[in-house]
Amino acid sequence: MTLLGKFSRTERYERKLQRKREEITKDDQQARKQAEQRERLAAYERERRERELLADAARLEKKLERARLEKQEKEERERQANADLQAALARERAEELERARIRHEEEIQRLAAAKFRDNQEAQIRLARERRLREETEQQLNKERNERERARLAEEARQQLVKARKEAERRAVERQKEEEERKILEAEKKRQRDQLEKHNNPRALQELRDLIRERYELDMEIYKLGIKVTPSNRDVVMKLMAKSDEILQTIRSIVEGWNEQSFEQELEWEYAEQVKERLLAPGKRIWATEPPWLARSDRTGRRGNLRGGRGGGRVSAW
Repeated sequence: MTLLGKFSRTERYERKLQRKREEITKDDQQARKQAEQRERLAAYERERRERELLADAARLEKKLERARLEKQEKEERERQANADLQAALARERAEELERARIRHEEEIQRLAAAKFRDNQEAQIRLARERRLREETEQQLNKERNERERARLAEEARQQLVKARKEAERRAVERQKEEEERKILEAEKKRQRDQLEKHNNPRALQELRDLIRERYELDMEIYKLGIKVTPSNRDVVMKLMAKSDEILQTIRSIVEGWNEQSFEQELEWEYAEQVKERLLAPGKRIWATEPPWLARSDRTGRRGNLRGGRGGGRVSAW
């Protein structure tokens, strides 16, 4: 395509655009005219409607004014009717109140008369009850005073009896304590006398003699008891009783020994050893272990024997 052809085409396009612009301009002018006409019509229409609304409002206001006046007249008539009704009701209420007042006063008078009668009867009844109560209280006080006097007398008697019993009990206790004190003093004196009796040289010599006598009796009993016969059984029994009696005497002597029984410590040490040996278990009591029981025991001890089978020392003296 040549340059001239391109220019011709552009020119045609420009003319086409120009015509289009002119058409648009004409359309715009017509549209503006139509719009102005519509605005004038709308303004006229608004003005017409406003005039109609004002006329309607005026008519409505007149109508409302008439209705308001009619309502006021009606309300005035109703107020007058209500006032007349209230006046009538007030008159009726006043009459009813007057009648009620009269009835109330009559009722009050009747109640006052009844109350006066009731008060008189109540006063009479209260006076009677008060008199009866006073008489009852006087009787109760009299009985209470009598019971109180009896109780006090009984308490005094019981206290006297209790005091007498307490005095008797204390007298018995004092007598018992005195007797116990005398017995205790006598026992202490007996123990002191026994200690003095058994702690002097002569008593120790007598103790040695008793031990020796017990030993000799045991030997004699064992010798006779091995071959006991009906003829010598009584003799053996007497020897056994004497030996047991000597054993009890020896034990009673040494049981009273203590550290205060001897002046020197060495004497007490020796005496303590002797006491332990004499009070040690194993001493034969012939009353429970007669010598003829030893026949069944050939391998152990025979009687009071210690050591081998056929002999040895007798007892632990």
